[in-house]
Amino acid sequence: MRRSIDPRPTPAEEMVDRIVAADFGSGPLEERQALERLRREGPEQIALHDEIMALWGDLGQLEPPRLSSRQPTRGRQNWRLIAASVLLPILAATALFLAHDAFGDRGATLMSTGADERRIVTLADGSTVSLSPHTVVRAALGRDQRLLELEQGEALFDVAHDARRPFLVDVGSGQVRAIGTRFNIRKGEDVVVTVVEGVVRVTAGDQDGNAKLQLSQVASAGHQVHLGKRRDAGAAQAGGAYLSPARKVDAERYASWVNGMLQFEGEPLSQVIDELNRYSSHKIRLPDASMADIPIYGMLHIGDAEGLRALVEDLERGDRRRNRPASSAP
Repeated sequence: MRRSIDPRPTPAEEMVDRIVAADFGSGPLEERQALERLRREGPEQIALHDEIMALWGDLGQLEPPRLSSRQPTRGRQNWRLIAASVLLPILAATALFLAHDAFGDRGATLMSTGADERRIVTLADGSTVSLSPHTVVRAALGRDQRLLELEQGEALFDVAHDARRPFLVDVGSGQVRAIGTRFNIRKGEDVVVTVVEGVVRVTAGDQDGNAKLQLSQVASAGHQVHLGKRRDAGAAQAGGAYLSPARKVDAERYASWVNGMLQFEGEPLSQVIDELNRYSSHKIRLPDASMADIPIYGMLHIGDAEGLRALVEDLERGDRRRNRPASSAP
């Protein structure tokens, strides 16, 4: 809805109006020509047009809402108008995130946890943020968008659906955008985004809005995306950043830490130790490098450092017995 204090349309509003009038490139010739004239006014207009069309492409991957049986002939057009109605707030939120001081004067709420601490915070919109140990999240909820920043650590976001206020999480090397969904983000050397429910769009690359230096990937429930600055096999590269293709994973397993449990299905012992050490101040060390690749199966409680230490000791004793030379016969 346009603000009454300024009846003039913003550039984004004008572009959306033209795109809708041109029926997303399939409408009357005069409307398509008017859209093309607007698009040619400058590089900013081209970038704005391409961003809107990219967002429409994301929305087009979702199932259109069921419309009333009284409007059977206008279903496709109505769905496009619904899509257009949410493009503006999404664009506004994206612009705010690309600004370097997005949280500077917005009275953001700071959420954090220390060692051995996990907590769940309910935001004013009904969304919840579950924080693992050593995690810092900032949140600024406005009337048009919900902006969050994961500074460090890991968090599970359970987003209350609100098509008018997209939910964006800044991770430094990119952004994760959703409207109503559930996803986990772990921020370490790279960023791992795991979608538990719904659909998100992950963008990596240039933070100043240069479209040529940005990468984008849509991920649905049960899929995972990696992004960051280091190289990764099979990942797209742009502007020193990378973004992996969405791969199928057991999403609930990656979110099991919220319930205090970690599930392993053959991961090497060295990785299991590193994983448990992330959630506890009681660090465990691998006693022998030769044990690093021993596969581990089962569930471990996040706080059960002693249990894992006992398991490591048992494995070490077994390894010594296996490697003990046989005694010679008299």
